[in-house]
This record gives sequence, C-alpha cells and structure tokens, in this order.
Amino acid sequence: SASAASLLATSPLFKSMPRVISTLVTWEDGRCDSAFLNSLPTPSNGRLSTGFGCATLAWMERYASRDYLNQMSASGTVMDLLVSCLTSQQDDPVMSEQCAASWGFYDWEERHWEMDVLRECGFPCRFLPRTAPAASVAGQMQWSWHGLRVGTPVTVAGGDMQCGVYSAMHRSTQAVLNIGTSAQVACILPKGHQLPASASSSPTVKSKSSTLNNGASSPASSVLSNGETGGSSSPTPDGGTTTPPALSLATSSPNRQPPVSATCTRGDTTQCKSCKEDGVVTGDGSTTVNGTDAAAASGSTASGDITSRLSKLKLAHKDSEDESVSAAAAVPPLECWPYFFNQRLAVAASLNGGNVLMSFVEMLQAWVAELCAVAPHTDDVFAHLITAGQRRIREGGNARTDVIVVPRFFGERHRPQSRASVRELSPNSTSLGGIFTALCRGLVKNLNEMMPVSFLKECHIDTLVGTGTALLRNGVLQAAVVESYGMRVEAVPVDDATVGAAFGAALAAYDMMTGGQPLFLALSAAATSASPAPSTNGVGIVGDSSSSSQSSTAASAGASSGKKK
Repeated sequence: SASAASLLATSPLFKSMPRVISTLVTWEDGRCDSAFLNSLPTPSNGRLSTGFGCATLAWMERYASRDYLNQMSASGTVMDLLVSCLTSQQDDPVMSEQCAASWGFYDWEERHWEMDVLRECGFPCRFLPRTAPAASVAGQMQWSWHGLRVGTPVTVAGGDMQCGVYSAMHRSTQAVLNIGTSAQVACILPKGHQLPASASSSPTVKSKSSTLNNGASSPASSVLSNGETGGSSSPTPDGGTTTPPALSLATSSPNRQPPVSATCTRGDTTQCKSCKEDGVVTGDGSTTVNGTDAAAASGSTASGDITSRLSKLKLAHKDSEDESVSAAAAVPPLECWPYFFNQRLAVAASLNGGNVLMSFVEMLQAWVAELCAVAPHTDDVFAHLITAGQRRIREGGNARTDVIVVPRFFGERHRPQSRASVRELSPNSTSLGGIFTALCRGLVKNLNEMMPVSFLKECHIDTLVGTGTALLRNGVLQAAVVESYGMRVEAVPVDDATVGAAFGAALAAYDMMTGGQPLFLALSAAATSASPAPSTNGVGIVGDSSSSSQSSTAASAGASSGKKK
C-alpha cells in the first residue's frame, strides 16, 4: 500500500541500503549448467554447483554487461546485506565461514578464499567479502531501530542449515532430518572422525586454459551492491535510473552468448524478465545454445537414430543404483560443513523434498482441470493424499509398496543429470494412496542413500529429530522415515517457536557472546558410551522400528518450557 511504501521509505534500514542492489540469486537458480561449471577450475573440496555464489559470480562475469557489473563493488548473501546495513559497513561486508563454504572456492579449514585458483581464470576476486566465524560480532548498531539501541552488538549471519540444526539438537547423539522445500540430514561429526574416503577426498585443483572473459577481471555477484547508501531501488528493467543497460555482445568474444538453459526456461532471452534483471540479452534477439541456433540444437529428426532412441529408453528404465552418472557425480553426496564452536557437521543435502510433493500435487491438479475444468485446492489435494496414504499403510502394515519411485525431479548436486522415474507399476498398484506412499518412501530412501544408517551409527547417533513443515504435516512421510532408518524418531511440533533457523541464530549468538557452554562439546568415548535416555521436551514421538503402528501420525507433545535458554 501507499502508506506502507511511505513508511518503508522513511525507515533507517531503507536509507542505509546501497544505492544499487542486484536481484537475489538463490540455491534454486539454474543458470550454471554442467558445461559452464566444467569450464571453471575445481575447488579444493571438489564441490561446485549452480546456485553457489562463486558460480553465479563467474557466470555474470562471463555473460552480464560491463556497464551493469561496473556499478557494483561488493557481494554477499542477503543476510550479509542486512548486517552491513545495520552496522554501516556497506563497503566492507563480512560473511560467515558457514556461508562462504556454501559459495564454493572457500577453504573453511584454512579459513580463506582460494584466491590463486580464482585469479588464474580471471574471476572477479575483489567482490569476495572478508570472512569471520558465525555468531561472532560483526559490528554495532549505528542507529536505534525497533527497540535496538545504538551500540547494540550485531553478529555475523550464520548459515540457514547450521542455525536450524543448532536450534533442534538437544544432545550429541541426535541427528536432524529436515524436509521443507528441499531435504537434509545432518549430525555432529565427532573429533577425529572422517567422512568415508570417497566423501572426504579433495581432488587436485585443475586449471583451465580458458578464462572468464579473455583474462579480464571485472565485477559480478550473487547479491551485488555498489556500497553507496541512498535507498534507491534495485537495478531492474522495470524503471528507475539504476536500470542496467542490455548486454551488447562483444564481437571479439563470440563465446559470451549465454546458453538458453543458463538464462531462462522460456528459451527467449529478449522476453525473460529474470534475464533482463541480470543484464543478459542476446545482441540480435536470437536464441542460442552454446553458440548454436536453438532450432538446430533442439534434437534429432523424426527419423533419428534408432540406436540412440533405444539407449534413451534403456536409461529411463534403469534403477537408481544402476543410473548412468556424469563426471560431476564424482562428487560424493556426503559433505562436511563448518558448524559453531569449531565443530563440524556431516550433511547430506538433497535438492528434492517438499518441492517434489508440490510438483506431484500440481500435476494432479492439472490433470483434474483437464478432465473436469475445475481443479481442487492444493490443501484439499494434500489432505486427501495423506489420508489415502495412511489408509494404505494401515492395510499394508508399513510404508512399503510394490511401486518404486526415484524422486529426483530436480536432480542432485552430486548427480545433476539424474531425474525422477517410476517403476514396477502393475494393474494392482495404481491406487492414489499407493503411489503417494511410494513417492514419500522414495524421498526418504534418497536421503538414506546419501547418508546411510551405518554412517549415523558410526557417529553414535541413536535418534532422528524431524523438522520442516513438509515432514511434520505428513504422516505418510513420517512413517517412511521410521521404516527406512529403523531408529527412534522425534518430531518437533509445527508450532514450536523455539525451533528454526531464526531461533538457532539467536541462541548461537547468545552462547557465543556470553561465553556460555555451547550446546554440544566434542564427542568423547565416555559421553557416547553413556547413551543417556532421550528427552522429550518440546517434541512428539513419531515412533521407532519396533513400533511402526505409531508412525502414521506425529504426537502433539508436551510443553517447550524445558527447552534451551
């Protein structure tokens, strides 16, 4: 509304914003395809994926306009932008090591960006922010705002996943299984414990003969700003004096044309709003795929190679264990990430979670709309699917079905070319409840394959703490977790305000600033052998492998007054 806009315009926070801010690029961004990623050097930990900050910076360095990039002077996450505004450090933002590790090309054990590798390929290193431990003090409030006084300490923003885990774990023998839009399993990695050899190996950094833009180094970013304050709008093509000009492709650099998959899903970079916001438009309005006309690159002719088509059919019917894996799949699914208080997290981070269930619901709605012209509401579809799935579980005794669903609708970082498939369909296995149960089971099986139960036991884990609305509101998914992992599962109530990334960030900051005892000390043999009885404060018991009859719903559990500080 006009009143809200007027209030925002007079806010000290708005006035402290840099004059030029790029659009936000999230982990779901798909502009960096495999061909582009393979043209970059390999980080020391071997991990680089589309949506990573450094990959986005490299992409913009190659494809965005010089005029657009030259407006910028710094980069960071959206949390870093807020911290820099609160502390008036817009020209020198600070990023936590947790967030830097998720950008790629950051050695968090040595605590520095891999500058030598990046400079070699012409990466715009000057935009990389300085780093500091998460929850350490970044600066002080420079103005009063919503009860926060001038001089109030402001801490470095932590990673969303790490903060969420910090709020949910009560003891070191727990692992957190979160299914929201995506899905993750995380646990504390004991001191001296290493990831499996395939997951902990650090491949030799390879150099590329090609550079980002023929050796030139210019600015770019995931969240870019020019560091000058003034509260102007971001440089979008919707108007305003800071709108970046369209990219005029340099004739001396024919490879600067972005592939269609790297810019938009429409295949028309002249009409895609997100492409324009990133300053990317082809010079003549044509659509190209790696420099080739899109029409010519769209596929084979109708009478194409029969051998090729048969090969594709065979690949489509392979089981997940037999899938053909690209070179990018050499990167293992199990990762080690920095945590709080010099601890390490073992993490299996899947791109497929509640977004897969939503895609399935949207598919059903589209089918019903074609048949009946009126599609049911999303909440009604979910309610019916969960009821049908729970009925199927009661009839069958567990979450197993004959149908096998590989749910990788969105691929995975360790196998980006993988996609979803359905197998073992028969006339007796096509019920809606059965298919939905198979889909939920496939999601959990995918996570279990990324972080096996055997690894959890090696880390002395005896309980899973379930978080995320996609899991907590879906009894079928909860039953699949219990059946797949075979250990105690505790579900945090959906309305528990003391669980979540925001609370975890506040709690970690409190522990760090007061010098109080952190939630988890390094595991010791004495602590793990004691195996204390699980606490049920603020959690509902979903079930365990010996009580699968309880697994279809989450119990609404007792008070959260016994929670943390």
